[in-house]
Amino acid sequence: MIKEIELIASSLEGFPSNDRVTRKVSVYLPPNTTKACGVVFVLAGWGSKSSKYLGNDSAFGVALEDELDQMFVDKKIPATIVVFPDATSRLGFSQYIDSPNLGNYQAYLYQDVLETIEAQLPIKKDPACRGIMGHSSGGFGALWMGFQKPDIFGHVCASAADSFFEVSIKASLPIIIPEIQNAGGVESFIENFLQHPNPTGQSYSKFLTMMTLSLAPCYAPNPQAPLLLGDLFFDTETGEIKQNVWDNWLSFDPVYALEKYVSNIKKLKSLVLECGKQDEYGLQLGHRQISKKLNHHQIKHELIEFPGKHSGHSWRFAERIQKMASQFNLN
Repeated sequence: MIKEIELIASSLEGFPSNDRVTRKVSVYLPPNTTKACGVVFVLAGWGSKSSKYLGNDSAFGVALEDELDQMFVDKKIPATIVVFPDATSRLGFSQYIDSPNLGNYQAYLYQDVLETIEAQLPIKKDPACRGIMGHSSGGFGALWMGFQKPDIFGHVCASAADSFFEVSIKASLPIIIPEIQNAGGVESFIENFLQHPNPTGQSYSKFLTMMTLSLAPCYAPNPQAPLLLGDLFFDTETGEIKQNVWDNWLSFDPVYALEKYVSNIKKLKSLVLECGKQDEYGLQLGHRQISKKLNHHQIKHELIEFPGKHSGHSWRFAERIQKMASQFNLN
């Protein structure tokens, strides 16, 4: 059963972006469960609400809700509540991290959302029985939560997590810069994009440009930057890299950030990295670098690659949830 919960996100109040503080959270409730449950958060990729994963409009697919129902009927999964939060921002996304301009979107997850559902539903308050997983920006958010808050979420599964920024972000400049120039600048591009009747239905190059621009207030916040509220790491005419700003962006790249959080990562009960072998953004390479560093620090984890590109991973979600939940100690 799906329960819709509306909450006021105090973690998002009073920031320059003026993002919505009223949020709806979709929650999957297992059938016939009265005892304390584990919980898994599912985080969506850029510009999406993770509740989209619950349905499946393909003629050949099965909705995630139905897959989970069947797993409970077959007793393949312990009592687990699955949470699908909305962490979108006015520019499309938040990366699920705390930003002085967008709002504290990481705190939103573990304070506003987690505390609300724990107050309303039978959830065991133990990090060993809490997991967080996500795809793309959601994978980044899951990793970042694991890096910073292992005492809240003890299990992490990151699918195609944003990483290896030198390839996944910087390599897109030849596509992004012409879009900005054609629009007459960053502000004009943002205004045109947001005013379009179907913003995310525009060309791939426009989608990629908006996605990259929206990272600026996350990785290099600047309240003086009109509309964007963040600094870009490149000159919008020549593409010249602004090294001091780029260093700020890179400080959020899990490939590099990992070193700062080794002691925290060692506290995790489980850590899984999944990615398609043909990911167009090179995120499988980022995962391999993260895995190499985890091995160097003797941190147990799984690195999983499968045939596939960046999108089209939803068929793996039920298995990921089941695998994570099977490690919960609900006794």
